[in-house]
Amino acid sequence: MIVLGLTPLGDRRFRGESDGVPLPQPFGGQLVGQSVVAAGRLLPGDRAVHSVRTTFLRAGVTGRPVTLEVTPLRDGRRVSVLEVSVRQDDRELCRSIVSAAVDQPDGVRHATAPPPVPGPDASVPLADLAADDGGLGPLWDGFSQVDVRVAGACADGTVHLWMRCAPLPDDPLLHRGALAYASDLMLMATVLARHGVPVGHERTLARDWNAVSLDHGVVFGGEARADEWQLFSQFSPSAAGGRAVVRASVTDEAGRPVGEVEQLALVWPGA
Repeated sequence: MIVLGLTPLGDRRFRGESDGVPLPQPFGGQLVGQSVVAAGRLLPGDRAVHSVRTTFLRAGVTGRPVTLEVTPLRDGRRVSVLEVSVRQDDRELCRSIVSAAVDQPDGVRHATAPPPVPGPDASVPLADLAADDGGLGPLWDGFSQVDVRVAGACADGTVHLWMRCAPLPDDPLLHRGALAYASDLMLMATVLARHGVPVGHERTLARDWNAVSLDHGVVFGGEARADEWQLFSQFSPSAAGGRAVVRASVTDEAGRPVGEVEQLALVWPGA
């Protein structure tokens, strides 16, 4: 995933390229994933990124590079906290708090069993579900590095999706950045599944609705490869005043916990 290959500029700054997705502004998952990688590149070798929380401040211009500036806030015996600011020229697009820690092998561990859903081979490619909506459209050409398959949508609004990124090097930090990138792909579809828009009908979503992410958070669990299938079980528990909360629990094919995702977004009908 070339978009995560940041170029060091010195003085804790990096250059990040655009993912080429034809949106009016850079894709939020791109900015979150790049922030994870930028912060991780400055960490001591005994710790790994375990969470990121990004607040989106301004829209940028898609197709143009960004500059990521990393500021260490705390470097303790077990925990590091860094701030990452993403800019285009003099415009700050978003700001993230990235936390990292030394793993505690004897620390508390537990997990909720994943839902009993079809595996990726028995699930439906997103493009197939989009066929009776005119296809996914050119926007999704930019997301070609992520394979999305739908395992099911429940009556309560829960959406189960398998996602797998294109092959990546054996660098755990890149895999966490790629998981953060993918985690932003289908959240709005999950919100609008509760309002009559079938999963896969991305053209209808784009035509009839507006959506803007306000913030995005990921808590990473155990090590996982983003280029292997991961199950995203997504649900929007509430929305009010045009603000929707949407969450996802991520597990691998063996049922091991991979991460938790939460986003707050503005969602309103199109003109």
